[in-house]
Amino acid sequence: GITDANDNCILASNPNRQDTNSDGFGNDCDTDLDNDGFTSYSDLAIFKSNFFLKSTDSNFNPDADFNSDGIINFYDLGSIKKGFFQPSGPSGLVP
Repeated sequence: GITDANDNCILASNPNRQDTNSDGFGNDCDTDLDNDGFTSYSDLAIFKSNFFLKSTDSNFNPDADFNSDGIINFYDLGSIKKGFFQPSGPSGLVP
């Protein structure tokens, strides 16, 4: 329901438009956890250290919760797998 020019995750449905690291890419299409431009093994290492953490855990990294459901789990693992060696996005907010 958001026009592409204002959508932070054009190709994925992300109704809550969560962007926890404020980089202009919605969490659901932003698996680049170290913000180096693409998803790689360093992002996987960050993700692995957060696997099965809940939002109530002190070490929880909300950037790794791609669907913003409060737990980093197999859904999020599927997202990082899909984004591997890819840049984040696309987003209408980031050129």
